[in-house]
Amino acid sequence: MKKSVLFLVISFLFSCAEEDKSPVALSATTDQGQWTARTSAPMVGDETNITFFSTQGKGFVLFGQQALDGAPQDATFYVFDPAGNSWSPKTIYDKNFSPVQHVSWAATAGKGFVLEPYGGDLHAYDVATDTWSIRKNPYINGQTDLYPVTAFGIGDNGFVLLSDNTLWKYDYTADRWESQGTFPATFNDAYTIDGSATETKGYITNGPSVWEFDPSSTQWKATTKFPGAASIAFATEGHLYAGDYAAADKGLWQFDAAGNRWERVSTLAGNARYAAFHVGIGNKGYVGLGVLNQSDELVKDFFEYTPATGQ
Repeated sequence: MKKSVLFLVISFLFSCAEEDKSPVALSATTDQGQWTARTSAPMVGDETNITFFSTQGKGFVLFGQQALDGAPQDATFYVFDPAGNSWSPKTIYDKNFSPVQHVSWAATAGKGFVLEPYGGDLHAYDVATDTWSIRKNPYINGQTDLYPVTAFGIGDNGFVLLSDNTLWKYDYTADRWESQGTFPATFNDAYTIDGSATETKGYITNGPSVWEFDPSSTQWKATTKFPGAASIAFATEGHLYAGDYAAADKGLWQFDAAGNRWERVSTLAGNARYAAFHVGIGNKGYVGLGVLNQSDELVKDFFEYTPATGQ
């Protein structure tokens, strides 16, 4: 996924449709699309010590400070270029970085953002110059009791859900935050909370529960429940995908927004794991890293999912 801020506080009406408890699986057995093993990540990592975003056809990953073989390792920042199947180091704003309760998102114009909790800073990354700057945060009057729950980017706007259930939109060109009202549901703390977005809609997944956000109307809608408990979710330009990487069958499902239903499209590549990395870049998805179920081993493997034509 922070300060004197100009806020435009606007009240909005939200709608939250009742969740359909009978999800429809269009295909439960036939895999679609293709998985390709890509160059392994330069560092091990899981959801507790990495944060990431994608913009301009590339993925950016911040690996938090960690101890490897008993020796402390500085935090690092890398970019993955799908065209070259390569990882390259970039400048990190703090070598002591730890992403606990941080969120990140990106703007299509080549900007990435990392928001700290409890009144902390909003760090903005410029892809073109490989530099960081501090921008205004969404904490009103320096609030120090709130933290960001999740975030996603649509176009050049970022959307951040805070721990008081308020949603804020960030306009980086004006360095301004605008209230988008209140999130109309309660999360289950037993499951991970993931924010992701297609070109037009934002999504939050929390186990079997999924909510869709329409930025044009600022309305939320509870979608048909995910058929299981999603441990990962990512969005390509046109679709939301989710899966349970720790489950024996490792099913990957695509959400059909028009039909409000889920379709199983593939099986997640690699061994079953938890706390895995997951991000959409363009029209493809990328997963990997995390901790293997059987051995509790941190791994660096990395896979690319290309949807089938017309999928």
